[in-house]
Amino acid sequence: MKKFYATLIGTCIGLSLFAQVSVQSTSFNVQRTDDFTPREIEPSFNARVTSLEAPDAMHWRSQLNEIKKEAALRFTDVNPLPDFKRTAPQPILGWGTEMYRVFTTIGTTGPLYAGIPNDNALAISNGGMMLGAVNSFLWAYDIPNDTVHIVNSYVNLDNVGPDAGNDRGFDPKLMYDEDADRFILVFLKNNLPSNSKIAVCFSSTNDPNDPWYTYILPGNPLNNNRWTDFPAMSITEDHLYITGNLIIPNVSWQVGFDGSIIWQLDKKAGFAGDTVMPNRLHHDIKFGNRFIRNLHCVKGYDGEIDTAYFLSNRNFDIQNDSIFVLSLHSDLNEPEDLRIRVRQSDTPYGVPPNGRQQDTDPNDPTDGLQTNDGRVLGAIRMPNGNIEFVSTTRNFTNQRAAIYHGTIHQPGSAQSSITANVIGDAVRDYGYPNLTWTGNEECDGEMIIGFNHTSPTHFAGMSAIYYSNDGDYSDVLQIKAGEGYVQRLTGGDRWGDYFGIQTQYNRPGKVYVAGFMGTSTRSNTAYFAELTSPDSTKLEVALVHNPSNRRCSQTVDITPSGGVTPYTITVNGQTSSGTETACGGDTLLVNIVDDRGCELVREYVVPFEVPNQAMTYPNPTTGFVGVVFESPREGNILARISDINGKEMILIEDSRITSGKHYLEFDLATLSSGVYILEVIMDEEAIYTERIVKN
Repeated sequence: MKKFYATLIGTCIGLSLFAQVSVQSTSFNVQRTDDFTPREIEPSFNARVTSLEAPDAMHWRSQLNEIKKEAALRFTDVNPLPDFKRTAPQPILGWGTEMYRVFTTIGTTGPLYAGIPNDNALAISNGGMMLGAVNSFLWAYDIPNDTVHIVNSYVNLDNVGPDAGNDRGFDPKLMYDEDADRFILVFLKNNLPSNSKIAVCFSSTNDPNDPWYTYILPGNPLNNNRWTDFPAMSITEDHLYITGNLIIPNVSWQVGFDGSIIWQLDKKAGFAGDTVMPNRLHHDIKFGNRFIRNLHCVKGYDGEIDTAYFLSNRNFDIQNDSIFVLSLHSDLNEPEDLRIRVRQSDTPYGVPPNGRQQDTDPNDPTDGLQTNDGRVLGAIRMPNGNIEFVSTTRNFTNQRAAIYHGTIHQPGSAQSSITANVIGDAVRDYGYPNLTWTGNEECDGEMIIGFNHTSPTHFAGMSAIYYSNDGDYSDVLQIKAGEGYVQRLTGGDRWGDYFGIQTQYNRPGKVYVAGFMGTSTRSNTAYFAELTSPDSTKLEVALVHNPSNRRCSQTVDITPSGGVTPYTITVNGQTSSGTETACGGDTLLVNIVDDRGCELVREYVVPFEVPNQAMTYPNPTTGFVGVVFESPREGNILARISDINGKEMILIEDSRITSGKHYLEFDLATLSSGVYILEVIMDEEAIYTERIVKN
């Protein structure tokens, strides 16, 4: 089916115009194929002969180099960086490790060098099982037990699927689904129209050693001489979304791109291992008769996103400010509903210069670690509905590679807008960022941005920066310093192309990252580390009951903690000092708001404990008396006291009660000291009698 839309574009200067949006969709017969089971993979040499560089659409790299040369000629001013508000504390660096393998037969370990480029991906379960994927294998680390987990240390992606050993796997992506407590692995296979595929693998349990249900999507889905590149993925409650670019082989980059696609899959069918994978392919996505390039999936702040969003920009432009925001609202069988908005950011981005190393020629813009183009590399939808995203850009102040951090405010609204900051350094080049939400509660807007770094005086390593609820950044934290410069290819070396990052969802503020580092052997590998958000602890409240013998003299102390002081406390809609007097059995609706505006609501039923056995207390008393008595049946009661002279005083008359235990309280403060007799009467029969001494 094919559908057209008219979309209104509002520019920052008030102009507006209409652009036509078109999209087509179709479905395929996707069958479950050969599963793979890591625990059954026998140790081997895993020998193969391949080209050094992973397949990709970089046949246009020479044209991209021309753009970088042009940008270097156009932007020559090197100015001091402006004052940047960096008052937030840094993330806290914890555990870390390089990727390595275990040789069980000889009881030793050895390094695992990633491919060219690394293409780092990461996912971590609530149980602490961390998966890492690079070109071109899957690795797992059991953090609680501090050990490599996969039996053979890693799974070669070439050996996954029905053509194991004949395909070449690359560009891996990983996600952890908290609801299912399972993992999803997606990667590409081959780079020719005749054999291009997308492998989609669902773990059958939360143990990556167990079988993975595997499905193969066509990489040349329209059978028109294309292959798929640049995957990204996200999940909703029901669906898995995979984006990619369709590439025409053996032509120039100007005409070699043939549109971005969106695969929509039934996620629950994948986790169930169903024989058939329901699916829908959205393709020929155009805005104003022009393909939108390099769609990047927006993830949810806690993994799942409520509505599928995708971002794109003019990633090959030397300088631009346009961001495309797409949202998909149709199910697998509903009429196509893809919406596109384009907005202008308040800060421009552009194709970044390459990252410089110790051996980089300062007069050659094409030398150094390759930053590729300015495409979106990470995006999350925050609890407040905004979308935060990052990419690599040219810092137009000092002409270094830097991080572009943007915020799309109200992305689903006609009033949506974009603001952005450029995170740069006077010496270091930054590249390949990604980001994750690190909040303790949904009112939090904090995050950690991870990225790679390099310079002529700093070997390639990885860093991170914290972004606070107040919109402040921290100083850059160096996670791992490189040990040497990278020299694996003639000319510029690959750097990136992705940075893995995820919050461990059941441990708020705990983040795991996977980045690029240069080794002492002039190679590159992946490094994994744990970071902790420096944010205040989660907003909490302690409710402490101070019991009293009098049912309506109970007090409750309300003590907030965490969050950001000062706090505002209301109870049942009324401002509270922090101490409430109430009756036993009353319900208090306690509302705490901290200085950020974060809100915590607790419903509290005030306890009132009475003795299990029938009794009167305190006795003797100075006034107050509590009485526990047992009624043998339902009926009306009369409660009275009488003094030693027989004078009767009615406490309660014609009060209907049920059978069972009851509590009666009254005050003798107005009576003189002496001995009194309490009687509880039902149907002219005393069901409870007690002698009370009044002091």
